[in-house]
Amino acid sequence: MQMTPTALAPGCKDLEIQLEIQTLQRLREQRAEQHQMPHRHQHIEIVWVRTGNGSLDIDLKRYKMGNNTLYCIIPGQLHQLDIESP
Repeated sequence: MQMTPTALAPGCKDLEIQLEIQTLQRLREQRAEQHQMPHRHQHIEIVWVRTGNGSLDIDLKRYKMGNNTLYCIIPGQLHQLDIESP
């Protein structure tokens, strides 16, 4: 599932928020090369693992991903995603 709606943030009349939702399976299939290498974004990235496992490296620290875990990556943080099973 992919959604890219744009909305105004409550209380911030000129701030637009863009949201994209991806499954781990889709990330693994379509963005494998990007996520296997350490990289940075200029936006907030929220990773919610409902089911599946793997690891997420953020600023050279490794976090184990498992069922029902949530991670927030802020702009500029170096990160790398290793998906073992979606």
